[in-house]
Amino acid sequence: MKLTGVEVFMLGLLLSLLIDTLLGEPPLKLHPVVWVGRLTSRLKNVLNRGSRRRLKGVLLALTVIAVFMLPAVFFSVTLQSSLNPMLQALLLGLALKPTFALKSMKLHVKPVAIALENGDLEEAKRRVSLTVRRNTSRLSEGYVASAAVETVAEGLVDGFTSTLFLYTLLGLPGAVFHRLVSTLDSMVGYKDPEHIDIGWFSARLDTLINYVPARLTSLLMVVAAWLLRLNWRGAMEAVAVNRRKTTSLNAGWPISAMAGALNVKLEKVGYYTVNERRDLPKAAHIYEALRMMYVTATLFTLLIVLPLLLTVELFEAFLTVELIGLRWTWYG
Repeated sequence: MKLTGVEVFMLGLLLSLLIDTLLGEPPLKLHPVVWVGRLTSRLKNVLNRGSRRRLKGVLLALTVIAVFMLPAVFFSVTLQSSLNPMLQALLLGLALKPTFALKSMKLHVKPVAIALENGDLEEAKRRVSLTVRRNTSRLSEGYVASAAVETVAEGLVDGFTSTLFLYTLLGLPGAVFHRLVSTLDSMVGYKDPEHIDIGWFSARLDTLINYVPARLTSLLMVVAAWLLRLNWRGAMEAVAVNRRKTTSLNAGWPISAMAGALNVKLEKVGYYTVNERRDLPKAAHIYEALRMMYVTATLFTLLIVLPLLLTVELFEAFLTVELIGLRWTWYG
């Protein structure tokens, strides 16, 4: 069967989505993100001491990126040398899957809603503590639900749309690059005294690569709200008013859109309050947030990924390079 590069790309993406839906994440021992985390942790322990920690933060990030990007590029190049397009798509789907996570988001957040419904606040706090950086021990029911909804909103960008955006533009290496930077940011991109210098470069990279996807995602969340008969006008208004209230340049966009669509207030005490005239969310709003996540992810694939692919296909001749004697197009 003869397939074009775009068809291989889409089939690989479809297979990766199917794997995510049916199987979820790979075992921890085999998950590349775990390997990235271990290397990052070891490098941090070695480099985060003495002087010039900002420079060492650059070295840390570039080392981790190089270690994992080189195999990704080599795999992408050699993959396209295969004579069987179906095999290309299968291997592409398997390689792409660890770079994003939708089912994992649901598996982490849904138990928070279940615990709140059952009146088990302590279990809900324990569950949500696995997904957020804040101290959850003293959170009330509303703030626990808020943390869960915020996780879904941010995770939609960090865990899916940004990955697909870079995958569309740069192929598998782009998706891998996003997952590397996102993992680095989640491990060292804090502003506490321990990480503010060693993690500054990773945090800046994360802000840069999520800048466009965060804004596109928030706009599509308005459309998703309309399709789900939620408050799409409220989502638009919340983004216009609240998008700059978070310390992150990007997080405020999807969080504001989610808050407006659900007619709730989302708050991280001491840091930001979004849609402050509304009440804090409840367990039911967590389920609505997950519905918003899936619909927005579908819209992003159909309205952003496909048009970009068609554009890339038009310029295929300009996006093809020869590397170690093998032909490589960016999106393959």
